[in-house]
Amino acid sequence: MATFGDVKIKLEEQPESEGDTEDTEDDDDGMIKGRCYVPPGCPNKEQNNFGDEFESHFVVPHRLGNQPGELVEAVNDFHYAMINDRPRNEFYRECLRRAIVPGQSIVLEIGTGSGLLAMLAARLGAKRVVAIEASPHMAALARRNINANNLDGTITILEALSTELDADDIRKALGVSTRREVSISAQTSSDSKPFTSDLPDVLVSELFGTLLLGESALEYLKDARERLVRPQCRIVPPRGRQLAALVECPAIAELSRANDFEGLDLGHVNVLQDTASLVFAKQYGFRFGDVPSRFLAPTIEVLSCDFARDAPGDWKAEMEHLVTCSEAGTAHCVVLFWEASQGGPGTPSWEGADTLMMSTDPRATRSNFARDMQWGQGIQLLEDLDAEALDAVRNPGGISTRPPTPLVVKAGEQLRAAVRLSSDSVVLQFGVRRAAGA
Repeated sequence: MATFGDVKIKLEEQPESEGDTEDTEDDDDGMIKGRCYVPPGCPNKEQNNFGDEFESHFVVPHRLGNQPGELVEAVNDFHYAMINDRPRNEFYRECLRRAIVPGQSIVLEIGTGSGLLAMLAARLGAKRVVAIEASPHMAALARRNINANNLDGTITILEALSTELDADDIRKALGVSTRREVSISAQTSSDSKPFTSDLPDVLVSELFGTLLLGESALEYLKDARERLVRPQCRIVPPRGRQLAALVECPAIAELSRANDFEGLDLGHVNVLQDTASLVFAKQYGFRFGDVPSRFLAPTIEVLSCDFARDAPGDWKAEMEHLVTCSEAGTAHCVVLFWEASQGGPGTPSWEGADTLMMSTDPRATRSNFARDMQWGQGIQLLEDLDAEALDAVRNPGGISTRPPTPLVVKAGEQLRAAVRLSSDSVVLQFGVRRAAGA
């Protein structure tokens, strides 16, 4: 069992008394309150069969009735889109090609899903592949895919969260002696140091959410690289950046406020407009790249992550970026997207001389419907916080009834963008103010 701070991942070992039920409440996005993201279909989460979600007179195919409802919904919501994102698959194939030494490399994959990346690794010449999948149902389907492609002699699937496994579980999957077995045989030897040379030397995963770290990618990777792989293991992909931009988007504005209708003033409802929370474009039911928008300032690098070294909490809880607007307009929202990369100048030679890139920037995904359907972008509405502060001074009694003021900016104007991170660096919040003296 792995522990991140006071977060225990092996949920079945948690107390089951009534006083503890509040601590294990599921959130809508798969997070367990106070714990890391747990993937759909994982037995550590309460499961309802898909067929139970329908009234008795509704017809549900037999193949679906007893499947976990959450898993069926997740596969149809984003997994098919992910599998059919060909540029994504090509990105991973090329990253793996550079990382794998044919006939020698041992690959560990966290979250194999359909088994696609594990099979790509096997086809690229990996000596052995151990693929971890938390959902027993998904693991069974991955095994069928692997058998159908005649790769079952190279790939072994372990059904568990990676945090529930240890190095000896990986060794058993590889068919080599465990550390305990070696320790017993070495009791009469002067050299009984722990060994790692038989563990995987390549670690691949695709644990990204709409936000780069939104599915606890860094927690899982840090745990795996410390316990399940060799030192200096090659991480695929090795790095990522969480990015953000100030955007004018009238469609977002129209969708997120009450407008007058035929002279009837409905504006008082706008006091409830949420400019504090981050939401996802998919929640609004649209592709951001399909609606007219203007980026009003250069892209902000919220954080840059080295998956081989960084850990949750490595970044400050609040960071500030000075942004100079390149265009005049109304900053309706902050749009968040990310990029994952491998290779390029200054990187280890195995990564390659040219940079491989995968991005969710809406300007880059207009021709990639599948990518927006699996990830999309994060959106936080903006308001003029300086106007709010001024109103609080002038009319403190009316602050709770004042609708938000739009954030109108000028070309060349400087803004201070405050970025707040949760303690695990998973959740983000923005606050944008005018720079002093503006």
